[in-house]
Amino acid sequence: MEEISIPNPNELLKLSQSLALLDAIICPEWEYRYFSFNSKWSSSEKMASMRDGEGSDYFILWGPSYCAIKAKYSDSSNEYVAKFEPSINVQMPDELIVLFVNELAFSMQDASFIYWYDFTKHFWIKALVEKQGEDGSIKLLQWFINSAYTYKEWADDYYEISLDLEICKKIFDHAPLTETEVKAINKDIDFSLLSNEISEIGYPPLLDS
Repeated sequence: MEEISIPNPNELLKLSQSLALLDAIICPEWEYRYFSFNSKWSSSEKMASMRDGEGSDYFILWGPSYCAIKAKYSDSSNEYVAKFEPSINVQMPDELIVLFVNELAFSMQDASFIYWYDFTKHFWIKALVEKQGEDGSIKLLQWFINSAYTYKEWADDYYEISLDLEICKKIFDHAPLTETEVKAINKDIDFSLLSNEISEIGYPPLLDS
């Protein structure tokens, strides 16, 4: 099965914050967004999520010495998912079983794939299951490859807009934005609400235009 090359946890975190900020600017209504990011998930953890409205989602958790990804792919067979969950506790480090696998919000019972990062060897490890099926990892993690172009192409279609690619690139570079640049994305943006979103996401504050 083809595998995707996932960025290291620090880069993955920044990309996830950028995805959440773009969605927050374009779509103030939280329930209609794909991406969210909570930089204050706990006193020591950050969490990103994606929901596509069609049954697929992912959750990413960052802690002081761990990072893990859980995803549900709506097209994964029920047989595949049923075989996957019992194997998780056998494969994952004990720390992540307590902090990640046992977190009810992440719904491990419907996992299609799970990755965790080995900070000693500096690579991602994928939980394996006998008789691999279609787990959706290529599709659900595509956002972290050529992110500015991938997001723009999707957002132009999904939100029926024409997103400025240069501003999009700037957000994925984690550069502070001006209010003028934000208005170029959404001229009707409520800056007081956006300021709260930026604080929760943990993105750099806006600059004066």
